[in-house]
Amino acid sequence: MLKTPSKRKTPVRKIPKQKIKKGRSYTALDAVAIFGIDESVFHRWIREEGLITIDDRKPSMVHWTTFQQFADHKNSSNNMETGKAGDFPCFGCFMKRRAFEDKITIKKPNDMFWKAKATCSCCGSKMNMNVSANEFLLTITWGYQLVETLPLMTIKGSQDTSVRTSGGRGKKKPKFQPKIEKNFHPDNERIKHRYFERKLGRYDVKTVAMIVAAIGVYEEYSDYKNFKSFCYDDVKGFQKFVLIKYAHSIQTAHRVMSNLREFFFWLREQDGYKKIKFDDADDLQLSRKDKARAKAAKPKDYLSLEKWLDLALNLKPQTDIEYRGQAMIVALLLTGARADALISFNIGDFNLERNYAYQDAEHVNSKNSDSYKTNLWKLKPELRQILDDWIDKLINEHGFTNDDPLFPRVSITTNEYDLFENSGFLKERIKSTTILREELYKQLEKAGLGHFTPHTIRNSIVSLFHSLPLTLEQQKAISQNMSHKNLGTTVGYCQVSEFRQDELIGDLDIEQLLSIKELQQNPKYQYIMAQMKDEEAVNKVFKALNED
Repeated sequence: MLKTPSKRKTPVRKIPKQKIKKGRSYTALDAVAIFGIDESVFHRWIREEGLITIDDRKPSMVHWTTFQQFADHKNSSNNMETGKAGDFPCFGCFMKRRAFEDKITIKKPNDMFWKAKATCSCCGSKMNMNVSANEFLLTITWGYQLVETLPLMTIKGSQDTSVRTSGGRGKKKPKFQPKIEKNFHPDNERIKHRYFERKLGRYDVKTVAMIVAAIGVYEEYSDYKNFKSFCYDDVKGFQKFVLIKYAHSIQTAHRVMSNLREFFFWLREQDGYKKIKFDDADDLQLSRKDKARAKAAKPKDYLSLEKWLDLALNLKPQTDIEYRGQAMIVALLLTGARADALISFNIGDFNLERNYAYQDAEHVNSKNSDSYKTNLWKLKPELRQILDDWIDKLINEHGFTNDDPLFPRVSITTNEYDLFENSGFLKERIKSTTILREELYKQLEKAGLGHFTPHTIRNSIVSLFHSLPLTLEQQKAISQNMSHKNLGTTVGYCQVSEFRQDELIGDLDIEQLLSIKELQQNPKYQYIMAQMKDEEAVNKVFKALNED
């Protein structure tokens, strides 16, 4: 008879503080989703361990600053108390204890590490400790006389009974006492929580973080007063506050105002906030002049596609990780995909025989969660070979399948010397584009080509096509292959450099252009151009010109 698996969740020994985000308050259900704990654990923290809620209303809610301080308190209280030199960590007593004098054995497997095993003198639990050789004498030998016989040796302890400890499990943990008090309004925290829950299902995590930050800027300005008191004076004051705070970046100021405007439009539809006027919420925006400055496109700096190709083909990878880095750069060039989408590709998404990659929104982190078919650009055949060899390496050497990630995470293990080392790949995709960016920056620095982001490869591809004589249909096909919904987005990717602008404007002879326009409107010119479509007429013209 099969045993029913237990639904009891593993207790949380460490609260990952980095998962507690700034600007948000948390309920028990939020804690369950974030930390994987039972709901009762969150309430026990409040009831027994001193976690403070924002008010006495239900559901219980904890401010983010209080939660972060509680995480620090919880994590530090779970650490074992510091014992005397030579004490071993005992998980039975949950504190550092003295070992039985005749029950300590030490192995020295190499010149770098010592491995000590002992028995607790209080509860009899087994204790282990690995110590580097340069710290071993300071750590282990206090109160003992060391007798070295390799590879196994025994340490005889001191006869001084005062060094032994007694008692039960570690001291009682102190209750949490917040050190920093943060200003906030409970009503604001509850309505913000409802708004953020609405946004979490519709927007990307990064977008939600920007919305949280924008509302936080307003609360900083208004000194955390209730949103219900929002009025026109707050609008004018906040506009000045934002322009001063973000004087270095008008784009950030515009983004903050736009996110806050959307929040107050939503807020005025909620019960208890309907006194907020539409015109006041609508005025949460910068002046037309400032919005134009924020939306103005800046000149983009990028490499020519030829230099990108040379960079990718001149790489000489030696390890599997270096091969992965080269394959990532090659895949960027062949697909023109965004960085977030690239790291989430599966092997089966690439069909090299039919020359395309499919960005399946089910697992590919494509923009707006849309699915696209991306034809691979016909560049140098060596690039296709590099990507093909990488896929063969994953399948044949690492046992991957089409459902596994194209760019997997590195598996890190410890060797016989307890040192970390890479041991192949995990069948898990990379979680962040940081690895891709760092690899790209490293190779660009080696080649002396400056600092460029993965997205600039897309600009380089579009720039090349802008310089070619293409039909409107070809331009639209390129735009769709770049996963753009309209041609204007693709055109906006490339701007004429200042130097090229000087050349083009300098070559424009306005009088000559006007005379050409006048000539094109002449019926005789139109008749001649119509006849030029006849191959026989064209030959007669060239024959006459040659005779002259």
